[in-house]
Amino acid sequence: NSVLQALYFCSSFRRSAIRHLQDEDDSERESLLNSLGELFAQIESQKRNVGCLTPRRFLSRLRKANDLFGNSEHQDAHEFLQFLLNDICDAAKKRAKKTQTQKLEAPAETPDLEVRTWVQDILQGYLVNQMKCLCCENVTARREEFFDLSVDIEQCTSIAACLRSFESTEHLRANNKFFCDTCGCLQEAEKRLRIYQLPSVLTLHLKRFKYVERLGRSARLPYRVVFPLQL
Repeated sequence: NSVLQALYFCSSFRRSAIRHLQDEDDSERESLLNSLGELFAQIESQKRNVGCLTPRRFLSRLRKANDLFGNSEHQDAHEFLQFLLNDICDAAKKRAKKTQTQKLEAPAETPDLEVRTWVQDILQGYLVNQMKCLCCENVTARREEFFDLSVDIEQCTSIAACLRSFESTEHLRANNKFFCDTCGCLQEAEKRLRIYQLPSVLTLHLKRFKYVERLGRSARLPYRVVFPLQL
């Protein structure tokens, strides 16, 4: 419920999902993207300012798409968000590739071009995963895509502080050493994730559950996290 509400109130995402319905074909009628667009259109057409809807068609298609959500048990909202966005992005890519192929005169002779979708334009950002060997000081960097960031939270914190902590340097030592290709063996290293490019709409997953050794289980962190509407 919280994931669907968050996506609905992201106006650019909502408009794009509803617009997708205008050009649907028979092969897309059972897709999650199509059912999500239908749900958003139904909510948007309501005349009352308050109320509720039961997304029966969306839930039915979700359960067909993934057995994990095929029961009445509580599921992790973050896992649901990741599955939904990946599925929607795949559906949008198929649509974009089909449209691109129809515009080409000889599609059989054209290479399989990578297409970018409206889902990526709105929600996708880029990270740089840096690793520095403390012996030879060689630095390797790899760029990675993301739809959301999972950040740790502490007491009396803010989103800006969470992001600074996310980008902090991690030291790899002892049993957690890094294999350096230059040295040809395990070495102590520094690891750092750096935000290379933020998306238009940043999605954050706050890690509100933390393992407490004293309790022997995970406990919920009820900390307040201050956040601005724009970063």
